[in-house]
Amino acid sequence: MLSDAIFYQNGIQPSAIEKPLVYILGATLIVLCLLFIKARRGITTYRADLAWLRAGIYFCVALLISKFTGVLSTLLQTPVVTEAQLSNWLWWAFTGFWVLQVFIAYTFIWPRGTFTEGRKLEPIPITFFGIMWGLCHAQMFLVVWALVEYTGLGTLWVAIISFNVISFLNLQWQLRFWDVHISPQHNIEEWNNKKVLMCHVPNLLLGFIHLALFGNIAIFVALQTYALMVSAINMHFPAWWDKTAGQTQES
Repeated sequence: MLSDAIFYQNGIQPSAIEKPLVYILGATLIVLCLLFIKARRGITTYRADLAWLRAGIYFCVALLISKFTGVLSTLLQTPVVTEAQLSNWLWWAFTGFWVLQVFIAYTFIWPRGTFTEGRKLEPIPITFFGIMWGLCHAQMFLVVWALVEYTGLGTLWVAIISFNVISFLNLQWQLRFWDVHISPQHNIEEWNNKKVLMCHVPNLLLGFIHLALFGNIAIFVALQTYALMVSAINMHFPAWWDKTAGQTQES
């Protein structure tokens, strides 16, 4: 039994907070871009403040895309879980298995392939960064699902196409931008494939099967947020003011 369309449905209207949120995000985006242009001049190596500015620009853009594709509206107005699901043993079993996979993968497996290069752990800024990273990146995954869903294809095809598109695009995003300009060096090379096969692929696969079966987008966002928050903490993502992080890393 597959879920109905998640985003391509009638009755979802923008919530009251979305209009002011657009103005706030737009103004913040402009400020961050101006700050980045000024700070970027003459810099060719990794710097934590530039990483934060780049990430902030991405967060604003991701949230705006989420808003204008209807993902944010659906996320804000769709119940986290339905009463029918709470009485469904299959929902409990599958959800529990997925939660366990994410917890084990990102709490124990992912850190084993990660080094911190002596970066100081700053819990408050790192946790904030990780939460924003997870919230925004998860919504970008859902944007892809929504765009595929708008074609009118059945849920099974939406899940298959979305999984493959996101797997390809996310890999390119990580290799060509995020892990170059934003994340500091943190991957132990021989663990790269292990992280993909033991953490990222199972998480995304189980997440999309769960979406296809049950449509719980808030749970999807919550688990991706946990995964990336823990990842940011385990890599000791540098605080804005860290002057030593990534001294050997190209920006």
